[in-house]
Amino acid sequence: ELSTLIQAALMTPFLAESNVSTVVLIGGDPEAGKSTLVHAIKEPICNHGWRFLSCKFDRLTENQPLSTISSTFNEFFQRIATILSEVEDGIRVDDAVSQYVRRTTSLIETHLSAPGIVFLSNLIPSFRSLFANVFQRVVVDNEDSDGDGEQRVSVENEDSDFDDVQKETSQGSERHASFNSDDIGANNNDFVDDDSCDCLVSDTIKNRLHYLFQELTQAISSPDAPIMLFLDDLQWADKESLELLTSLIVDVDQLDAHQRCISFVGTYRSNEKDKNQSLVDCIESIERSNATQVTRMQLGGMDIEGTNAMIADALKLPIRLTRPLSVAVHQKTLGNPLFVKVFLTMLFEEHAISYSFKKKRWLWDMNIIHQRSMDRELAAILSEKLLSMSREVQETLTFVACFGMRIRKDVLSMASYDSEEASRILSCLKIAVKESILDEDDEYFSFPHDLIQQAAYERVHEKELRSYHFSIGLQILKKAIHTTQAEPLSLVAFIALEQIIMAKDMTVPDPKVRMSLALLFLRAGKHSIQVAAFPSALSYFERGLSFLGEDGWELNHELSLRLHESMCHACYLNALPDRVPAYTDMVISHADDFMDQVKCH
Repeated sequence: ELSTLIQAALMTPFLAESNVSTVVLIGGDPEAGKSTLVHAIKEPICNHGWRFLSCKFDRLTENQPLSTISSTFNEFFQRIATILSEVEDGIRVDDAVSQYVRRTTSLIETHLSAPGIVFLSNLIPSFRSLFANVFQRVVVDNEDSDGDGEQRVSVENEDSDFDDVQKETSQGSERHASFNSDDIGANNNDFVDDDSCDCLVSDTIKNRLHYLFQELTQAISSPDAPIMLFLDDLQWADKESLELLTSLIVDVDQLDAHQRCISFVGTYRSNEKDKNQSLVDCIESIERSNATQVTRMQLGGMDIEGTNAMIADALKLPIRLTRPLSVAVHQKTLGNPLFVKVFLTMLFEEHAISYSFKKKRWLWDMNIIHQRSMDRELAAILSEKLLSMSREVQETLTFVACFGMRIRKDVLSMASYDSEEASRILSCLKIAVKESILDEDDEYFSFPHDLIQQAAYERVHEKELRSYHFSIGLQILKKAIHTTQAEPLSLVAFIALEQIIMAKDMTVPDPKVRMSLALLFLRAGKHSIQVAAFPSALSYFERGLSFLGEDGWELNHELSLRLHESMCHACYLNALPDRVPAYTDMVISHADDFMDQVKCH
């Protein structure tokens, strides 16, 4: 399988001359080693000038359109910005890397132009620092063209303490939030309600997004600097991401020949693929296209030889010595790579496998191994391991699992209330890393497998999980919202808002906080429409409306009006015409301005 993957990568530069992309689709059962296989090729190709971009879709982020792709490209360009800054500061950087960075930024400005860069900055915030000169020009142009007639929504600037908000909703969690409306952007900075997107047809926004990503991928790759885009767990990918990926792979007519050089590698669970119709449609479109060379692979369990090779490598012993052990392990695990790893760990913990300092090698007790079974589900085994850890570590793992498969360390810090709690959380996570429950790198803590994340997430009742999500969202918002309301929300702010959405029916008693949160969800929905993430926009507007409550029209008439108008628009974009009248009726009955009523019609 690895040689097949390498062969597909080697063909990529040659096929790029004809605007043909290599696509490798790897199916298999859960824990079959699909991700491990792809990551095994990362180091070899990167040593030969490739760039490796990884998008890992997540069960918890399935309802956040484009968020995974957005995060991946944003991290890529953050690294570009860092390297460019080092070059400008005179720090020694590899010549090839420096040349690639300068070429890439120059081509992006050429291919995308200022409007395109500004548009994509909604999904790739690092563009704002990388192309600061572009945004300075845009700001000057906007200031020169500003006129009257802007519709503004504001929240009253009144101080209010909300120390008890999270305490009233904690439901078993010991985390408490202390914040006020000033913390989450509810000051007298007016929010410019930009309705310019209302006149755009959904397909126009989507087509522009797809076109700009085509130009972007052409700018960052070439036969001299190919890119491998790894798309992991496609069975959880949202419709918008799959449509964008299909366009990137198939719609290549506008690309310059010999320019773009990308190998697309996707993995998915075979038993869950058909549950995602958008994924089925995506694969069918790719296979029908003349612009692709598709390689299909199906991973199952390893044979005895593969199991033996894995165990021999782990124990640093010749395969002839480990074969009896491998035969027994293969019988228990059927060659499933993750099962093999878990089973070996269990044997080590029970001292069925131990290291002999006298013989300077690993030894094992075959009698104990034959008696040990793997007749339980892996999820149950992992749950047992979690429950064997201290309560504090368990609660911290549940806290981390609320973010999905991984969490950025800077976001983790923002979700902590103070340095003391941040230190405590970090200590617990280090324990989990030592026990192989978590993985750690320079930027992230991550679960090595979704079953481990699921076990940590589901160890508490759903009601308590909602409390975790709500508390996390409020705490992050307290630190994330530091811009004026006319500036875009940060990616971290969207992470916080998604946490509040996952809290479902959790409510806030204080009206000022409710209005502040409603305004943030209005802004998030507007942003989502601008990047063609229409289902996400609908979700944001719905949550915003939920915070208005029955007294929303009296508390903030303008905000209530704009949220109801936005819901009308979102229902239209999501092809939900039956839901529109409920919101138009509210606008017509409450609008003071005749033009607001006309807009609904």
